[in-house]
Amino acid sequence: MTAPAMTRPAAVTALALRLGADPDRICGQVHLRQHGRINLGLPHDAWLAFTAEEILSVTACAFSWRARLGPAQAVVMLDSLDAGKPGRFGVSAFGRVPIPFAPRPQALPRSQRLRYLTELPLVPDAMLHNRALRWEEIDESHLRVATGLGAETVEATFTLGAEGRVASIFLPDPWNFSSRRDTAAGWFGSYADYDRIRNRWIPFHTDVHRRLADRSIGLWVATLFDWQMSGDGLAAPGPSAPRRMPPAAAPPPPLQGATP
Repeated sequence: MTAPAMTRPAAVTALALRLGADPDRICGQVHLRQHGRINLGLPHDAWLAFTAEEILSVTACAFSWRARLGPAQAVVMLDSLDAGKPGRFGVSAFGRVPIPFAPRPQALPRSQRLRYLTELPLVPDAMLHNRALRWEEIDESHLRVATGLGAETVEATFTLGAEGRVASIFLPDPWNFSSRRDTAAGWFGSYADYDRIRNRWIPFHTDVHRRLADRSIGLWVATLFDWQMSGDGLAAPGPSAPRRMPPAAAPPPPLQGATP
């Protein structure tokens, strides 16, 4: 099946430019570091603190996220997606001894593509240069983006805030994908604490939860403490002092809609 040509309404271009994306220069990758908490006990709560490094592609739906979890950061989690290849997911002790932890196999590919969509506000240049994304303007405050083909298509709807930046996102639940956009159930995320770094406006706080018919379950909450982009024409990222140091003892902010 041939992929449809990329479509991008003027409202998407305007959003990307407001966020500082460069329409002329195609940058390489976004490199970020973050700390937060992730819920590994679904459907019940089992929260672990983490610190992580991630690489996100500007031109493809691809990422690599490596995190260390737990009090001694002895648990290593890897979640990665390469364009056109099966995604990878694994958990290990000290990065060596595998730990059985398997998400639903049928949901993993969709979950990983949805994860990339949730992180688009962290990669505003991808809104202009990732040709695997298909956009639709719903109204002046809502934009829908999709990727994938046929039954493997995933989509997300962004809501813009008063300043014209992405304030929140809705994604149909990858674990109950047949419901798609026709229900209030799904993944919901919010973006806050925007700051200007390397000429881009980036949300430094992300909060994602899964809404069911009778309750809301937190998935993850993360705060950036460093953000860099390779090939953006500015000084090379290289080793540098973090823009924001993670707190030494204080826990990350509480997740809205759920109690860890």
